[in-house]
Amino acid sequence: HCSPTSKDIKVFQKKKEEKDKALLSEHHSMRISQALSLMNEMLSETVVLPANEHRPLSRTRSSQEYRRRHMASTKG
Repeated sequence: HCSPTSKDIKVFQKKKEEKDKALLSEHHSMRISQALSLMNEMLSETVVLPANEHRPLSRTRSSQEYRRRHMASTKG
C-alpha cells in the first residue's frame, strides 16, 4: 500500500523536473544580471584607470631602462 506505483513515480519525476527547470532558469537570470553588473563595473573602472595609472607605469619602465643602461656603461 505504501510503495508508490509507477504512475506516482512518473508524476513525481515530472513535478521535480519542472521545479528544477524553474529553479535553473531563475538561477540563470540571476547569474546574467550579476555578470552584467560586474561587466559594467569593470568597464567604468577601465574608463577611469588609464589617466591615473598609465603614467607611473611608463615612468617606472623608463627608469628601469635607464638604470640598466647606466650599469652597463659603468661595467665598461
